[in-house]
Amino acid sequence: ILHDMAKLIIKTASGCLLGHEIRAKLDDSVADIYHDLDGGFTPMQFMFEWLPLPSYYKRDAAHKKMSDLFYDIVQERRKSEKQNDDVVDALMRNSYKDGTMMTDRQVAHMMIALLMGGQHTSSTTSSWTLLLLAQNPEIQEELLKEQKEVFGEDLKDLTLDGLKKCTLLESCIKETLRMRPPIINVMRYVKQNCEIPNTSYVIPQGYYVMSAPIITQLDEKCFPNAESYLPKRWLDPSIAAGTNKTPTENVIEEHVWATMNSSSARSSYLPFGAGRHRCVGEQFAYMQISTIISVILRNYRIKLNTEAGFPNINFATLICSPLDPNLIEYEPRN
Repeated sequence: ILHDMAKLIIKTASGCLLGHEIRAKLDDSVADIYHDLDGGFTPMQFMFEWLPLPSYYKRDAAHKKMSDLFYDIVQERRKSEKQNDDVVDALMRNSYKDGTMMTDRQVAHMMIALLMGGQHTSSTTSSWTLLLLAQNPEIQEELLKEQKEVFGEDLKDLTLDGLKKCTLLESCIKETLRMRPPIINVMRYVKQNCEIPNTSYVIPQGYYVMSAPIITQLDEKCFPNAESYLPKRWLDPSIAAGTNKTPTENVIEEHVWATMNSSSARSSYLPFGAGRHRCVGEQFAYMQISTIISVILRNYRIKLNTEAGFPNINFATLICSPLDPNLIEYEPRN
């Protein structure tokens, strides 16, 4: 499922963000190039970027191929007087505050960063969501019922306004992001000495601070039954408002339960980060994943492959994707 979602995400993201002529150039071979590019981005790379590993050689070769592909596209755009309402044109037309324009090669590299920023995380989240739904057939039927309530019994075409009304679908994605956040840590650079309130601890300037969503989001103190896939927990108004209070033996502890739209950096739910560097593609990712899940569940019932079972997490890569084999079986609804 991960391999198929990777291809689907890169095609839909390129069509939506970069324009249809760019989408037309991205055949299945580009997904394979992205696979090599992704293979070189591991946690170890940040400490030992110079290691002579085959995956690093493949990564560098893939980066050159992608850079040349996007550079040629930018060059073709320069020759044409036609304006396009997409990110590529915005990068080509706009300048920095000092008036400096980006070079075509810089634009090409920004295009790679744009696709990479969302391709891996969204394909991973789509895969985990489908795998978790495959484990829970009753939730699949509830989602189909919701689709019919919002879009009609004949399941009219999806719309953005309609997807916003699919609260159970939104909750399923939120719960997936809670249990299987694609990024296992979020780091911030300390620009000035930072005192921890009510303690003697000081984080010195120049250090890095790390938050680990996969720890806080699976903490029973923050999310009861944390290891269980319970999408309806997000339909609780107190959780959505971030005011849920959980009683303990001696004291009432208030836990910050933030929704996907919350910007609170104090939240225990951080799949998209927080603060001024919070992921700018959050709403696009939600729309994209919601659309994919909706189309699949309208047409198929899904279940786990019996022999493969439910996959473990691949912690060796920068994005916590499902380990191979990650197989799903489809049964046409009609």
